[in-house]
Parts: sequence; structure tokens; C-alpha cells
Amino acid sequence: MFHFLIAVLCFMPFISGKCAKDGVKWQNQCYTFVSKPAQCDAAEMDCKSKGGHLVSIHDGFANTFLIQQSKIKFINATEVWIGATNSLTFKDSDIMDGQFMWMDGTDMDYLNWYGYGTRKWAPNGVACGFLRLVDSRWDSEDFHYDYPYICEISEIN
Repeated sequence: MFHFLIAVLCFMPFISGKCAKDGVKWQNQCYTFVSKPAQCDAAEMDCKSKGGHLVSIHDGFANTFLIQQSKIKFINATEVWIGATNSLTFKDSDIMDGQFMWMDGTDMDYLNWYGYGTRKWAPNGVACGFLRLVDSRWDSEDFHYDYPYICEISEIN
């Protein structure tokens, strides 16, 4: 029995997924916290180059985890890009332009917007969502602002 347990433990890294060296694993996903500020579209392109997207948030537990990690990783930041957008520029979809959606195509089934669910609309119409580290809520801004960001990437198998 002891040898069986040793064998299982030795092969666990090959059975379960793992994250890249700079990633943080949580609930079967990897999160990369990129401290170099970038515009929202450049951040999404960087996340795609890593095999993921800007993070989508589907429950309060994930929101809390991301806020806690962001406060550790981004010492002086107050805003952090997430994958919410109102633009079809970022994804092919039949969703009408102007409605917020996740860039990875998943449903926006959890909402945590600042205020009464209102979002800022950018002058050019394209806005991206960000985490407000001061109060753990979301807001939106013109995608031309430079903020640190969080990539969500599937585990490496």
C-alpha cells in the first residue's frame, strides 16, 4: 500500500494540471498578474499570447480571491483590468454592441458593478471593465488607459 501511495504522489504532477511559473493556481485555473500597465486591448492580446484571456469573474469567491491577490501583486495599483467589455472588437459574437460581456465568451452570470449597476461609457464607445481595489467592485473605462491586468489561463496538462 505504501508503494502505491508513493507512486500516486510521484505521478500527480502529470495527472493534474499546473500553471506556468509565474501563474497562481486557483479552482482549476491559472491566473497571471501582470504588473506592467497596458491598455485593455494590448492586455487582452498579451493574455491570448499566453493561451488565455483577461480574467472573467463568475462568483463572489473568485472576485474576493482576485482582489486579495491583486492587493499583494500590485502594491500601488487602484485599478486592474478584467475581461469585461462592451465591444465586439474583442470577440466574435451575436451580442449587440454596447452590452457588457466577457472576452472569453462565457456568460456574465455574476455582476459586481460599482454603484447601481451603472458603467461608464467611453467617448468612442469602447469600454473595458476593471477591478476597483479600494472597494472590490467593478467599473469601466475607456480602453486607452494603462492599468495592470489579470490573465486567466487553463492549466497546463
